[in-house]
Amino acid sequence: MDAVKLSRRLGENGRVEIHGMISPPFVPSMFTPENKPERGEWIWADIPALVERAGGRANNVQGLMVEVTFEGGSGEASRLIDAGRPVGRQPGVFFRNQHASYALTW
Repeated sequence: MDAVKLSRRLGENGRVEIHGMISPPFVPSMFTPENKPERGEWIWADIPALVERAGGRANNVQGLMVEVTFEGGSGEASRLIDAGRPVGRQPGVFFRNQHASYALTW
């Protein structure tokens, strides 16, 4: 997309609101298939490779993964899917250390 089309989509002030949660980087296992960036096939979010694909830090591309959240119902999810739009997950905070989760609960 060229800069003129992008600026029209962004609006006059060039700002966009993004609602979601910042996700920690995905760590692939030995069972995770390889990405094929040359074909535009991304199985998992390889943030450094995606940054380079989008122009790199020289073009001020930031390496940050924002995961879309969704709080709607199944009807709304179906409409989004039918329109080819992503449906996020329920927002939530998950602790790797279950003891921290227990401490906050009790």
